[in-house]
Amino acid sequence: MANLVVLSIGSNMDDRGKNIRKAVNALRKKFSEKFKVSPVYDTPPLYYEYQQNFYNCCVAFKSDYSVRKIFEITSSIENTLERKKGIRHGPRTIDIDIIYIGDRIIADDKLTVPHPGIQERLFVLEPLSDILPNLVHPALQLTTEEMLDECPDESVIKKIRGFWKEK
Repeated sequence: MANLVVLSIGSNMDDRGKNIRKAVNALRKKFSEKFKVSPVYDTPPLYYEYQQNFYNCCVAFKSDYSVRKIFEITSSIENTLERKKGIRHGPRTIDIDIIYIGDRIIADDKLTVPHPGIQERLFVLEPLSDILPNLVHPALQLTTEEMLDECPDESVIKKIRGFWKEK
């Protein structure tokens, strides 16, 4: 049975818009079933402040792939888009985080699902609420909207109008 997979995508290096579009297009090619994409937001960096703002969005789709296979695909897309690992929470060309895979709860040395700390991250909750406001966090038992209402992040983020209509 296919699981609902939710990913968060961010970029703050080079052409942020182009990076987001390339990542979403690559994901859409791999996971076409019921693919939803949120609006894109311009968001300030949350943990490491000395860097350019991010562009962030969320995507959701159904997949029969295993957790490991989804992780391999997202990592491969990051590598293709030349993600460079540097400062923790620092600048990056692309970052694809697995937020949810169905109601699975996973914690091992490579992957934690649901992604830790999403309830504290406006840059995840705002775009996620645009496409899945009633999705329930499997561990916290709160909807996206409830987490958004309680989110302590006071960042000022801006929806980029018409992003997906631009070339």
